[in-house]
Amino acid sequence: MPAIPADQTDSLQLPIEGEYFDIVTAETEDPVFPKLQPDDHRAYSIVRFAHCLPVVLGPESRNGAVFGLHPAVISRGFPSVIHQQMNRDHKMHYLGAKDDAVVGCVLHAAFPEEPEGGWVIGTDEESSPHIRAQGVLFKKAKGVDKMLGDHQSGKNKMAVSMEMSFYHNQTGIWDRRDGAVYDRKEIPQSLKGYLFEDDKGRLLVRKGGRADSLVAVCGGKSGKVWFSGVAYTGNPAEWTAAVDSIAASAAKEAGLVLCSSASAVEWTPGMQATWTGGWGCGKVIAAHYSGTHRMWGMAFDASEGDPVLVLELPDKARVLRRASSVSRKF
Repeated sequence: MPAIPADQTDSLQLPIEGEYFDIVTAETEDPVFPKLQPDDHRAYSIVRFAHCLPVVLGPESRNGAVFGLHPAVISRGFPSVIHQQMNRDHKMHYLGAKDDAVVGCVLHAAFPEEPEGGWVIGTDEESSPHIRAQGVLFKKAKGVDKMLGDHQSGKNKMAVSMEMSFYHNQTGIWDRRDGAVYDRKEIPQSLKGYLFEDDKGRLLVRKGGRADSLVAVCGGKSGKVWFSGVAYTGNPAEWTAAVDSIAASAAKEAGLVLCSSASAVEWTPGMQATWTGGWGCGKVIAAHYSGTHRMWGMAFDASEGDPVLVLELPDKARVLRRASSVSRKF
């Protein structure tokens, strides 16, 4: 399995694991990926996903799609997953979530080399070609400590789920009966009656009868796919996806130093603040360093670098202002 980036040029052939296994240890090693030492801030995982035909993925929870992947397409597209974000349960704004839940990043990825004689769609799902990736988990990110604890204890085992894009006009078809994969332009006339296009130009398979032996293939066999992220989830559409190992050292108590150029002042109740416009001055009633805070139809997100202040005006009314928009009155 060649690893990307290209500075790791050794071509290593690894057996593909036939069963799920899990390790939570600081001593995890892998013959392809470098050994990385976890600490109080970082954990490292090795995951597998994008299993190719004959594995059929889905139904996908968002749209009910059932689909497959050709190894030639994944071989061309798998490097795009490197340095992409890893999140919790697809909680990303671009996927419709209110806020992003980024918990890490993909560091390395590997996919088998094309065998001599070309790719052949076999019948053994467990040994189907797939992406293996190494990722870092940000242990200080929201929810990561609980996620790791639940996984380690067995309360909620994590798998992974991919976020992938492809061109609709490159959708192909796999015929389960004879194992053939067809690009969109070469689908036999005898199969076209079992397929239809929706209003977005997507090629879809009808339900029932002969159509049940047909599976849509993202990218066909000569197209390409692009990966935009990987989610840690307990309920993936791909039943063969898994977290193979996690290297996570025990956390230790340590002092925390926050360095920020946005706010050099620790705001405490009773301080006086000034600004341009309106009343232009007020007394600090409270300072919020996290969360979203609302007043008078306005909402501000607070942070350590730019806290949100509750200010009392001279007429006793109260307002919200960002610390970065006011000055401390000495």
